Amino acid sequence: MALAWLANATIRLYTVTRIGNGHFISPSSFVLFVSFAASNRLVASICASAHFVLAEGFGIGYHRPQTTLQGGVTLRHFLIDTDTASDDAVALVMALNYPDVQVEAITIVAGNVPLELGVQNALYTVEQCKKDIPVYAGLARPLLRPLQTAQYIHGQDGMGEIGLPLYGRRPSPGHGVDVIIDTIHRFASEITLVTLGPLTNIAFALHRCPEIASLVDRCVIMGGIGLGHGNIIPAAEYNIWVGPEAAKIVFESGLPITMVG
Repeated sequence: MALAWLANATIRLYTVTRIGNGHFISPSSFVLFVSFAASNRLVASICASAHFVLAEGFGIGYHRPQTTLQGGVTLRHFLIDTDTASDDAVALVMALNYPDVQVEAITIVAGNVPLELGVQNALYTVEQCKKDIPVYAGLARPLLRPLQTAQYIHGQDGMGEIGLPLYGRRPSPGHGVDVIIDTIHRFASEITLVTLGPLTNIAFALHRCPEIASLVDRCVIMGGIGLGHGNIIPAAEYNIWVGPEAAKIVFESGLPITMVG
């Protein structure tokens, strides 16, 4: 119920201002909204990621490729890879309800929470948005090191431990890495790849099929730091720090990357 209300409020907020061919959420409105909507432990992470990454993904001032027409609306195809904790749930709500975005698939990677929890959180979010979007489980640990979660930030369930029923749902059959490769091929030169967690799934997909880098229209990554300090250690942001080997593969792959750090 709480997430359904969150979805409706978010939809109203992100039509505040229109800039060029894209939309922009008023930062002050969004911060105020999140302050009322979420428990204190979630506020900083939600504000930092969902607003800026989805603003980039929706394409402020960005020329959109012509894609499938449905009901007179030109749709853009999104593939979202996420470790589904509280901040990513808000990003999913925004993407699933944005009028000209078709989320083709959601793939889950271990990160903020273990893989199984990330899957349940994504399925719950999709259910609350009343959408029929497939969710696929991907890789359960980084490429070369043990998983270190961020449950001390997002709560043990990744969603703030507010009593949501995050259990009992089943992901779609198939492996997230296979789905990433197949979806990029299916929407070659049209797909926007949005990554909200560690880059393990994307790196493994690129290792298996390097040519997909040239088939992505745009890749928006929530990760890394530009100016300032990291959120896990002074020199690193969590999504890169937890799997630096995967990050190296992705950043050197030739993908058309926009990094939101």
